[in-house]
Amino acid sequence: MPLESALQPHAISVSAAFELLTTTLRNPSRVDACARRMSVAADRIDQALEARTLLSEKIKFAKSRPDFLRAGIKFLTLNQTKKDWESMIDHLAQCRCSTLQSRRILHYPNGLRPDERLDVQDRIPIFDVVSTVSKCIILALSNLTQDKFHSGTTSSGKKIWPQSPEDLLPYGPNATLAGFVLWLNDPPEGVVIFKLAVRLALFYSPFSEKVFDAELVAGKAVLHLAVATVFYGKGDPSPRARLCRFTQPVLAVLQFFEDLTICDISAFFHVFIGGHQWVKKVFEPVRDILRTMPEEWNKTLRILGYIIGASQASFDEDGIISINVGSAADVRIIQDYPNDEGVEYLSRIIVEARSMGCWNVTCTSALGRGQLRVCRKCDLLRFCNEEASGLRSFTELTDRHFDF
Repeated sequence: MPLESALQPHAISVSAAFELLTTTLRNPSRVDACARRMSVAADRIDQALEARTLLSEKIKFAKSRPDFLRAGIKFLTLNQTKKDWESMIDHLAQCRCSTLQSRRILHYPNGLRPDERLDVQDRIPIFDVVSTVSKCIILALSNLTQDKFHSGTTSSGKKIWPQSPEDLLPYGPNATLAGFVLWLNDPPEGVVIFKLAVRLALFYSPFSEKVFDAELVAGKAVLHLAVATVFYGKGDPSPRARLCRFTQPVLAVLQFFEDLTICDISAFFHVFIGGHQWVKKVFEPVRDILRTMPEEWNKTLRILGYIIGASQASFDEDGIISINVGSAADVRIIQDYPNDEGVEYLSRIIVEARSMGCWNVTCTSALGRGQLRVCRKCDLLRFCNEEASGLRSFTELTDRHFDF
């Protein structure tokens, strides 16, 4: 969203911005709906968020508008066909406002957009709104205990959001996922939806079972990575353009993958097992680009190594499969570090691996989670029990283990 300008007065107050968006999100087919005015309102809310430096203040600010949050999640998850969604977007993109100066002021933000576009046309302002709505929902859910809904009210007497599963996902988990997919059709727009989907999954466990849908993980997420890679290959000279069209989408998708391993690591790897050809086509070019990046990008290589490794895995004759934690990318990073840093990095990998649960993606056991076994060979892989691991995986030196 645009940055605040100290030289230009706000075109709209925070309260008016919330009211405008809430009203339009509740009924996007309104005759006076206008994506440009919605974008300016979203910009004003973003500025108010940025003015609050503490995370606790941002969360309190987001939670203070439960009507906005309810309207926002309904808008993002509308149960509609792609054709209906396209019609809604086209309707919002067509400005029908009067030419009065008071209205025209509300069509232009208070500062320069992050992507440096001075005149934004068509659908772009709508995705500005999607970004702001998603950020507020994410903040409102960020400090809640899993599956624990609110029961109180705000200082103004309104019920805090969310009060129930129906309040959280008005159209249910399946329709919510379908709604999210619609917003991800035009990379890099809508990339914030990945973060929103994970936040909902981490809070509401029934939705975590849906978020691994192949269309979202292996479809839209991979599409956003592929488009970002193509853009990078064109060598756009603008730092701003590279930030918006490569850096932010790639980081968002890779963080999405990282977060999915927290939701359910077995379900995550199931998406990629056996998909070596398409995984290689998309993920290896991304990995090659990231290896040329500054050191702070190194952490992103780990999840790429996991995915590429999973795509190369195969089931043995007993139906047992294990996935290497130590990938070639990890080893290459360690070799590039000074010795002390390499040891520290490897230690972090071991700690993370031991905290992730059973690495057998076919294991359905809910037992033994307090006494998980660590593989004696590579000291990285572990399983819920010997039935999940297969006895041989603890004794034989096969491809399933990587010797550092």
